Amino acid sequence: MTVPMDAIAADGITRQGEDSASITATAPARGTRPYTFCRYALAGWMMPYGFAKVFGVQFITPPSVADMPLGQVRDVMLAWYFYGSEPAYTAVIALAEIAAAALLLFRRTALAGALMMLGLLLNILLVDVFYAITGPIVSVLIMLGMCAYILSWHRDALIGVLRGAAEGVYGREPRRFGVARTAAVWLLRAGTVALPATAMWRLRQQRDAPLPLEGRWTVRSAREAKGDSGSSPLAHTESIYFERWHGPVAVFRHGETFHRASYTADTVTHTLRIREDDPLRKTIDGPLLFDGHYTRTGDGLLLDGTAAGTPLRLELVPTSR
Repeated sequence: MTVPMDAIAADGITRQGEDSASITATAPARGTRPYTFCRYALAGWMMPYGFAKVFGVQFITPPSVADMPLGQVRDVMLAWYFYGSEPAYTAVIALAEIAAAALLLFRRTALAGALMMLGLLLNILLVDVFYAITGPIVSVLIMLGMCAYILSWHRDALIGVLRGAAEGVYGREPRRFGVARTAAVWLLRAGTVALPATAMWRLRQQRDAPLPLEGRWTVRSAREAKGDSGSSPLAHTESIYFERWHGPVAVFRHGETFHRASYTADTVTHTLRIREDDPLRKTIDGPLLFDGHYTRTGDGLLLDGTAAGTPLRLELVPTSR
């Protein structure tokens, strides 16, 4: 069987035969040793990271860090706590690292392994840079260099896939549209970008608008009138956070216990209602935790109303950090 010379594969493989007109055998391209070295080195470098997660020797949070308030956890331990807080997520990362390394061990799957490894390494690099994990950065950059070197051997195949992707769906010849349909297509493309951007910009404007009572407050004093309804749990609150999540949220702190609810405040009548609602579920029919009025007192705040049927008066001052 005769094969034209211009049909020789562009992936670094050359074909040799008994004469120039007939090609019956294949031989590796020259200079494949660095390529092979990078495949095995990259696989051997990444494989321990995957098994470290499988056997629980990575993403470990010391008890002292686990007991810290979130605002005091910094840099690498914050990242480690996040990744290690969900074992299933850690397992997925581990399996992805092991799979990418394993694919690099075989010639036929080396390209798939390198593409998979590229995504993993870029994510690791971003975490290291933005969470100030400086130790592994040099190692990650070397691994990225080896990954890029492997992919460079497949550049013709990758470019061919990218160029031929549209043809595989729409055919080789582009379809011709009229002016109206072409304008509609471009309008659809522009809307796909502009509408979400506008919606998120407006949401950001709403979030930046100050909320009534917004801030972190310390309870200076709590005066409660004892009645048949018993003592209100709000009377034991040490701090109150008025903030915004999906909506206005009031968070009550007592020691290391935090209780979240939603609130509404009328800036005209100065009425305040706090409900036993979970703002993540967006419910609005929970029982009232507090129903009354608020008054600004200099830089402080006075809440006067009823909590669980019991009259309650709270004097709040801004919390100094």
